[in-house]
Amino acid sequence: MLKIVVPLTGSPSRGKIHRSPLPLVLTEIDSQPLLETIVSKLRPAGPHHFIFVTTRDDARRWAIDDVVRQIAPGCSILIAPSAPANPVFATLLAIDEIESEDELLVADSSRIFEGEIDPFLSHARRLSFEGCLPSFRCTHPKWNYLREEQGEVLQVVERRPVSDQAAASAFWLRRARDYFDAAEQHVVRHLDRSEGEETNTVVNELVLAGRRIGNWRIPSRHSAPSMESAASNRSHKLKSTHNFIDS
Repeated sequence: MLKIVVPLTGSPSRGKIHRSPLPLVLTEIDSQPLLETIVSKLRPAGPHHFIFVTTRDDARRWAIDDVVRQIAPGCSILIAPSAPANPVFATLLAIDEIESEDELLVADSSRIFEGEIDPFLSHARRLSFEGCLPSFRCTHPKWNYLREEQGEVLQVVERRPVSDQAAASAFWLRRARDYFDAAEQHVVRHLDRSEGEETNTVVNELVLAGRRIGNWRIPSRHSAPSMESAASNRSHKLKSTHNFIDS
């Protein structure tokens, strides 16, 4: 079964729009938390199981664990005693929930997945590679970018448009053990890293370990904005949270 790991902590998800401590994934747009859009974009038609990582503080203060249960019934929710330094650290908390041979999809919660999940998974599974990282055309330096050759990812470069293919917010591994081995190595190399990192940077460790990672180019008509852009572009639909925050 496909396991989908979504860290809700360790990412720059607060105060970007309405300057409040409310997690950005709970920003209300069209009468629903933005997290619901994130999950719906990641939910495939086939068998799957969501695993979310949040913090004790967010569960207590914002009931984010209860929100997640309504959005993804039957999911697993892991509650960290304190906020992990970044999303890669947070994903490692899910290691005991996943079998080493499970398929794995790792997704950041700071962005909405830019493509359509089922066509992406179909493409990834057809490849002979160990993983697949989708990308979309862009040149803005706020994203991570791919160096790739003939459909194979060679490197993920942070915040530099070394190509016109920006790394999407989720990627797939044929075997979960490959991700966790690479993520552990990544953490050792980047102990000083904090907010701002995306999970797709683990692809570099996978490549160094000899794993072949394919690329799927998202059709431009399907590309989606970051959560910050989506919320900003539709800010007139946001409901004020200040009374709730001040209470």
